[in-house]
Amino acid sequence: MPNKVLVTGASGLLGVAAIEKFLSAGWDVVGVSRRKPDLPSGRDIEFLSVDLRDEEAARAAFEPLTDITHIAYTALHEKSELVAGWSSKEQIETNNAMLRNVVEPVARTASNFRHMSILQGTKIYGVHLHPIPIPARERDARKDHANFFFDHEDYVREMGAQHGFNYTDCVRSSSPGLPQGR
Repeated sequence: MPNKVLVTGASGLLGVAAIEKFLSAGWDVVGVSRRKPDLPSGRDIEFLSVDLRDEEAARAAFEPLTDITHIAYTALHEKSELVAGWSSKEQIETNNAMLRNVVEPVARTASNFRHMSILQGTKIYGVHLHPIPIPARERDARKDHANFFFDHEDYVREMGAQHGFNYTDCVRSSSPGLPQGR
């Protein structure tokens, strides 16, 4: 069975980069975002326009994708007051719900689903609260602060244990890495 990846946040910077990398490696790709990504390569992908905040729409879109083997999660909901929103309880809850709205239907119906990567930026290190080392590294200490990325790590770890899939623990944009056919 070929690898088929669902890339959420497909029209964003990380989503587009992930799509291009997967396509170059010969993977089947399904991109998900509210608007279709404009790929630098001009290649085409299967695309679903889904607002991940809408649980019913997400379920309807993802349950039929029974052949998904991987998820590259780059989706992010941000508020207009960008930096203040990163620690907002409402924004944290929204981003946590978006992740659940993707993982739960795929884990439930895709029998060969085996890996998930969460690609994030430097907010997990608290770049909005204090200076961070440049370039940021996975081994750098993270300060505990209100942040949905920590919730995402815990949730994916728990879901992976329940449903038998592996995960890359929060790959950050400063050190990109994507699953290699696990």
